[in-house]
Amino acid sequence: LIDMLDRYQRLSGNKLWDAKHENLQNEIDRIKKENESMQIELR
Repeated sequence: LIDMLDRYQRLSGNKLWDAKHENLQNEIDRIKKENESMQIELR
């Protein structure tokens, strides 16, 4: 799905995500990874 959306953005020239949303998504991904590693440490 993400690849499809990226391709749409490139071909159409429309930005589906602005930089702010992209930064928020990156932060969410980082926190999820951190959370997963903490859960592994607790086991």
